Amino acid sequence: MLTLQRTLLVLFSTALAIILLITAGATYNAKEQRHNYELSREGYQRLLMMETLIVTMLEAESSQRAFLITGDSLYLNEYQALRELLTRYRSVLENLELRPSYRQNNNSVSGQDNIESNLLELPSLITTRLELLDEGVLIFQSEGADAVANLIRSSQGKLIMDNIRRISSAITAMARDSLEDRDLIAEHNATRLIWFLAAGALVNLLLLVCAFAFTSKSLNHGRSLMLKLQSTSDEIASVNQLSSSLQSCNTVSDSASILEHFGRQLFPHSSGGIYLIRASRNLLELATSWNDIDSPMVDPLEPNDCWALRMGKTYEINGDGQNLRCTHLSDTDRYHLCLPLMAQSDIVGLFSIEVAEDTDLSEVRIRAEMMATHVSASLASINLREALRHQSIRDPLTGLFNRRYLEEAMEREILRSKRSQSPISVMMIDIDRFKLFNDTHGHQAGDAVLTEFAEYLRGHLRAEDIVCRYGGEEFLVVMPGVDAVLAQERAESLRQNLVTLKVHFRGQSLPVFTASFGISSFPEHGQSTESLIRSADAALYLAKGSGRNCVKISSENNVGPIDPERLTPEG
Repeated sequence: MLTLQRTLLVLFSTALAIILLITAGATYNAKEQRHNYELSREGYQRLLMMETLIVTMLEAESSQRAFLITGDSLYLNEYQALRELLTRYRSVLENLELRPSYRQNNNSVSGQDNIESNLLELPSLITTRLELLDEGVLIFQSEGADAVANLIRSSQGKLIMDNIRRISSAITAMARDSLEDRDLIAEHNATRLIWFLAAGALVNLLLLVCAFAFTSKSLNHGRSLMLKLQSTSDEIASVNQLSSSLQSCNTVSDSASILEHFGRQLFPHSSGGIYLIRASRNLLELATSWNDIDSPMVDPLEPNDCWALRMGKTYEINGDGQNLRCTHLSDTDRYHLCLPLMAQSDIVGLFSIEVAEDTDLSEVRIRAEMMATHVSASLASINLREALRHQSIRDPLTGLFNRRYLEEAMEREILRSKRSQSPISVMMIDIDRFKLFNDTHGHQAGDAVLTEFAEYLRGHLRAEDIVCRYGGEEFLVVMPGVDAVLAQERAESLRQNLVTLKVHFRGQSLPVFTASFGISSFPEHGQSTESLIRSADAALYLAKGSGRNCVKISSENNVGPIDPERLTPEG
């Protein structure tokens, strides 16, 4: 720190000395330039006076001769006015003298003396010429035009006028030379001042740059460490929050609100959206989007509609028309980024973002790729958990819930019913003579029957009903909020409509089959999962013993005689 202070003190002291030197030099140059300007102004005045003098003298001669020729008093008045003007010029010339600095511009002393003598002779020549002109006017007025002609023939006036022109030309040439010298001096002074100021400014700028460099070098190290630490901390916090939020989701659909929240947070001035690929892998559906009011995003889209999905890497469209545009993007001049969401070389979805023109595309790309990386991993994890959960709670053949899920769901629904004092009914279903059907048509045909029957149950029951494959050809349905009477009506409807179910296997229609139904209800037929299932199973046995293809409700006396065929392999 002490070294920095000493360095800055030396640099600023040097800069101050240079500023004082520049000020002194500029002051001296300004005084010299002012003196040169005064001399130049006098030279211009002298040059103008000489040119005006000759012109006025010629105009006076012309007016005098016009009077002598015509005798018109108008020309006489004009002549007298010009003569008065020439008299004033003569007075100025009598008081005119050369300054020493002006004399220094001449090359020889004899030349200077000649110029001074000519300058002193010029007023007397003007006086002599005016007297001759006046004499001509008086002779004309007293003796006539012939007498004046003799005066003109003497050529005395011409000789005087030639001398006046000669002296005037010499003075004019001297004035022009002086002005040229003054112009060169002025240009030299201006150039010297410019170089002086430029050099001083450059040196001061270098000193300031050095001061800034020394200061920045000592501060940037600590500042860069702090900024890097802060940036890293913020990035880690955002990534951890995003990852932890996504890890808390049970399904991919649950992640939509989280993705939208972080999308708005990370890209507040850009519109974007995240697509998730379907299980069929032929389409991607828009899971969430933000700020896309002006140009709504396409939903759904095919994988071939996006170049990022085709190439498996980030695809950038900079708005200049040089890059191929993805077909799912709106036809605008804005920048676009498409980032494939991939995990273990498998496409999970697509992250598409539209960036405003005044936004740093490289910065947005870094953030987008970082978000895409973590979203891809999280979505892949969610998909894996969802697949494992689906495998653990779903029957692989029919897609219905299995007995493991049934036990969890029954416990939950019984607790809800106890709190709300509402009934629950359990419907146990068994396909009649399914063993015989398998032996006759084969197990694959039997699997087709089980699959179609599962779809039949899903299509004819409520969304809140829990349909499970209990085992083999037995199915169990949990119906919250339904009492035994209503459950019997629904079971009867299922039984009667079952004749409309057509099952096709290998291009052939399988025979129509029937089913038996047993029903129990909470709380009259049981207070627990085990007791309700046991009661429904007992009612199913009763339906089997009563000739199959019927519906029975559990009761205290339904444990009566059972049809022996219920226990045979034919079911």
